[in-house]
Amino acid sequence: MGRANRYFMGVVLGVISAMVAMPVDAGAQNLEITPYGGYFFAGKMAVREGDLNIKNDANYGALIDFTIMRDVQVELMFNRTDTRLVLKEYPTGVNKNLFDMSVNYFHIGGIYRAQEIENGYLFTNFSLGATLFAPEIDTYEAENGEIVSVSDEWRFSIALGGGIKYFLSDKIGIRTQIRLLMPIFFAGGGLYFGTGGSGVNLGAGTNLVQGDITGGLIFIL
Repeated sequence: MGRANRYFMGVVLGVISAMVAMPVDAGAQNLEITPYGGYFFAGKMAVREGDLNIKNDANYGALIDFTIMRDVQVELMFNRTDTRLVLKEYPTGVNKNLFDMSVNYFHIGGIYRAQEIENGYLFTNFSLGATLFAPEIDTYEAENGEIVSVSDEWRFSIALGGGIKYFLSDKIGIRTQIRLLMPIFFAGGGLYFGTGGSGVNLGAGTNLVQGDITGGLIFIL
């Protein structure tokens, strides 16, 4: 995850620098850091060769929330899932394991405090940024014996969701949430792994809807 880490740290430093200059409500909690884990529903796509499945698996990440007014926070999000790409071929229905890969989200967005509850509140959130599909290998062997090259693929993405923040004290809390995560494929573009006729191609206009259910501890600074 070296390239993903470097990209994320660059985003973190840039956004935190911008946050420092923002006016904030002096009575609001200023900075929250939430490491989390959960389960990721990775989705599937119809491609020329069959159904391309990104297998569901555990995910983990971190959230940084910076309060700019009582009911609004700016949020920086990183999410990672280590998974596997599987092709269910037409017309045989045979499942073909392609390669291990990770799906990484790098987002910035906002949280709105929707409803107060005892010692916490319900919230909704929205974010946008980039998604990195990162194969764990550089090549794999196709059925015809051809060695196929694979490489990282970046896509613009959006996410929306909601959840609960419950505070155990003025320094620690619990956060649970559910999200939809959607890489966007513009006209004229697509997601492609491989070269020549042996690759797997996701054409423009194909939708990929992902999602997760997560929970973590909030550390308030």
